[in-house]
Amino acid sequence: TSVTFIPAKLNDNAKLLKKDPSYRAKLAALAHVERQQLEFGDWKIKHAAGEMFKREWFPLTDMPRKEGLCVRYWDRASTPAKPGQGQHEGPAWTVGVRMRKLGKGQYVIEDVVRMRGRPKQVEDCIVATAHRDGHGVVIGIEQDPGQAGVAEASYYTRQLEGFDVRRFPVSKNKVTRATPLSGQCEARNVSIVHGHWNEAFLQVLEGFPDEEMKDDVDSASGAFNYLVARDVNLTSGIMQSRTEDQPERSLTF
Repeated sequence: TSVTFIPAKLNDNAKLLKKDPSYRAKLAALAHVERQQLEFGDWKIKHAAGEMFKREWFPLTDMPRKEGLCVRYWDRASTPAKPGQGQHEGPAWTVGVRMRKLGKGQYVIEDVVRMRGRPKQVEDCIVATAHRDGHGVVIGIEQDPGQAGVAEASYYTRQLEGFDVRRFPVSKNKVTRATPLSGQCEARNVSIVHGHWNEAFLQVLEGFPDEEMKDDVDSASGAFNYLVARDVNLTSGIMQSRTEDQPERSLTF
């Protein structure tokens, strides 16, 4: 049995465009790779560095007013760097991206904390950042698979008592998780506040997924996906409450 693949572009599918005139606009909201596949029939294109995120997609802005839902999402690591190791060398980074959802589908990355250290140093950094952000910022903690991941996430919840802490079991691969954010960035719907962290953050995003360091992307994707899912769940009225030792099961990224 053999299969012949005949590539086609969206313009070749007149019946689809007639049935759903808004289909082309829907594709425009997708990330670059997915749009090239579905609109232009390019199935050889792959996710590569510079395809998912480009620095020119991020308008720079001043700090917005403290309005709208805000989350600081942590992608944690626990190994300190050795002397002489640069940003793209050595162990993974602990990264906490603070992102706010504004009106009309706009998002802003307000701050990024990046550090490498021992487990206690990571814990102290997360707790100190929570106090600096204030109680109006949701804290997202990734929950690694297995019982050890559950126990560690529960420990962080207790250490951050008094803050709005959400735990997220991670179930999708990194590219899948980052794709929704990529589409919104290309549409210029995600801005960045001026800060000393801008260059390091953008370097990691532009190198994704080819470069080894992906922590900034994981953190930004987690923050964005939470804000989108929270907005959808509130709109539909199905947002679930969370007790201290219970992950928010309706949001799994």
